[in-house]
This record gives sequence, C-alpha cells and structure tokens, in this order.
Amino acid sequence: MYDRLVLAARRRSRLFYAEVRQILESVAPDQASAADVTAVLRQIAESEHSAGRPLLTALVVTGKSIPGEIFFASARDLGALSSTDPAEEMRFWMTEEARVYDAWKPAGRDERGSTGP
Repeated sequence: MYDRLVLAARRRSRLFYAEVRQILESVAPDQASAADVTAVLRQIAESEHSAGRPLLTALVVTGKSIPGEIFFASARDLGALSSTDPAEEMRFWMTEEARVYDAWKPAGRDERGSTGP
C-alpha cells in the first residue's frame, strides 16, 4: 500500500478509498474491512510523520475527492492538526497534499512535472 501511495505522489495523483480496499483485498483478502483500511492508513501516517515527511495519506480520498475523517483524525492524533473546523481541515489537507507532491516529486522535474529547459 505504501509503495502505491508513493507512486501516486510521484504521479501527482490520488487514490480512492475503494481502490485502497481493492489493493488490500488483493494482498490480504481476509483483512480488507473498513477497520483494516483505517489501521493501514493510520500506520502509514504515523510512519511518515515519524520520518519527518508529510502525510502520504492525504492522497486517499472519498468519492467526493476529499479525504475522509480518518485522515483528519490521524493528523490530529499526530499533532499535525489541532482544529476540527471543516474550513481549517480543508486548508490543512490542501497544504499537506501539496507537501506530499513536493516531497515525492521525481528528481530533475519542476513543479509542472516537466524536465528542465
């Protein structure tokens, strides 16, 4: 799952929760419940935070293309987010998503994703 999120970050894309569940089902069919998806995403968020990197889990979104409560709850648990105000949560998510893309951009590429002149 971690590798798939890194690939999404490098491609400047996102994953839907349904895709995360499908990926988990493909490697561990008996462990793809909502609780297990939540546990995996929490573990990835904790690992990235401990390593001083932005939360890769910012790239996992609902069908409405926004993160679910698990992202915000994890960020609060880690001390990265203190607010429960929806507007503050959205600002945090957009900033964190941009930080993820920046942290994982392929070497030699500018912000538009193209190589130098």
